Amino acid sequence: MQCDERVFLVSKANVHLNAPESLLAMLFPEDDGSVAVPPAQLPLQRNDTHPLHPVVFDRSPKYVEPLLQFLRTGELVIPNDVPVHGVLLEARYFNVQRVMALLDGMTGPYSLTNDEEKGAGAKARSRWMTRREVERMLLTVAPGTRIRCCGLNLEGLDFSDLDLSFVDFSRCCLNGAVFERADLHHANFNMASAQRCNFTGAVMASAQCAEADFSDSNMSKVDGKYGNFSRSNFRRCSFDCADLSFANMEGSDLTASLLTGTALKNCCFKRAILADIERQGTSLTMGGVLNID
Repeated sequence: MQCDERVFLVSKANVHLNAPESLLAMLFPEDDGSVAVPPAQLPLQRNDTHPLHPVVFDRSPKYVEPLLQFLRTGELVIPNDVPVHGVLLEARYFNVQRVMALLDGMTGPYSLTNDEEKGAGAKARSRWMTRREVERMLLTVAPGTRIRCCGLNLEGLDFSDLDLSFVDFSRCCLNGAVFERADLHHANFNMASAQRCNFTGAVMASAQCAEADFSDSNMSKVDGKYGNFSRSNFRRCSFDCADLSFANMEGSDLTASLLTGTALKNCCFKRAILADIERQGTSLTMGGVLNID
């Protein structure tokens, strides 16, 4: 198939495997090598000057390419310089329903260009999702798939009990969100704003949480083993009975935080601010844990 000057190749088997309801599956049936009769509103045109005689679509290759990659692999990967809304428009055109379900809740009523996003700053965060849309999104992807929610406004959303492992929340606004008992292992919270959140009982093992703001959040009973929490704001947080073994807290601010009963074996506190913390029942004196020079 050809979009503008770009020619793409994708096998019919993959199209029918990953998007059997799509326009491409209808145009290119599995049973033979012929092209089905297209709908009246979509007359087929081939480029006979090209050696492959591709079918021509008047669509933008920039947005079509991530869609075709999904047809090949069953996983959606959108480069940072490609607006999500553009890919969604192509998914609607080609009727790729799994991609539509994945992206519908991640885009607003309009799309910002990259220049607009850079200039708009906080205004670019005016994209919201509901819990129902999050659940629908999670059902459309394979376990372990990295889901990109970068920069979205998810303030106050209820994520409790969801499997959010490998989800990328970097630069998101998550203030007041609820993550009780959520599976967040290998999730990415780098540079996110997560003030006043409830992470009680969440699994954050090996999570990436550098330079984030978790101030006034409840981290009780969190499993944060091997997590990277460096240079983050944990002022007035409660880590009651949490497990931060082998975690990296280097350069973080834990002023007035509650660490009662927290497991801190080999947790790195190098250059961390530990003023006015409550550490009764912790292992801060074991194994060289207190490393704040």
